[in-house]
Amino acid sequence: MVFDEVSAALEDYLERIYMLQKEGEGVRVKDLAEDLGVKAPSVTEALTHLKTRGLVSQEKYQGVHLTEEGLKIAREVYDRHCMLTKFFHEVLGVEEKQAEEDACRTEHLLGRATVRKLHKLVKLLEDYKKHDPDFLNGLKG
Repeated sequence: MVFDEVSAALEDYLERIYMLQKEGEGVRVKDLAEDLGVKAPSVTEALTHLKTRGLVSQEKYQGVHLTEEGLKIAREVYDRHCMLTKFFHEVLGVEEKQAEEDACRTEHLLGRATVRKLHKLVKLLEDYKKHDPDFLNGLKG
């Protein structure tokens, strides 16, 4: 998988393309620039790198689309982000906006084995919470 060759910045582009693509058809450079808070030339440069790696395709007037490999990576990054946000917010009690920001920064730093174990921990805690809804209250506040 090309995953190990993709920088954190390019992972962010893949994740954003995935999120925007879920909302509609092809993703425009303008949409990505606005969503990521960067200028269009930065998006164009990043897309060139992603195209070179076979992670996105872009046809004139069709927008940007994730390739099969790009979609795999984008989903993995997105799932990691969602799990970390949930862990920080629901388990640790971090305010939602802060949990989202922390997840965005942290998602690129953790290894796959660590992420798998955190996924298992979050699932275990969710299951336990069904039996004792208040057991995590000691972490909050």
